[in-house]
Amino acid sequence: EGEYELTAKAATVSAHHEVLVRINRDEPAPFSMPYTKGLWETSDPMKVRLSEGRNTISITARTPNRGVSIKEWVLTPVK
Repeated sequence: EGEYELTAKAATVSAHHEVLVRINRDEPAPFSMPYTKGLWETSDPMKVRLSEGRNTISITARTPNRGVSIKEWVLTPVK
């Protein structure tokens, strides 16, 4: 159980892309993707709280989602 920072390694070809991140049964929260001009970059972190045991993280792309590629998601514990 604890607080984590969620980041994405993404490549985008246009500005102002968002996805929705939902942790367990919480309300979805907007997650901004960086404008990378087609190169891989890491997003700004989003703080999330995870409970002990299993957690479900759902990512939903808003439409239209043209020009967004996500290579990986990373969770880093906040100290």
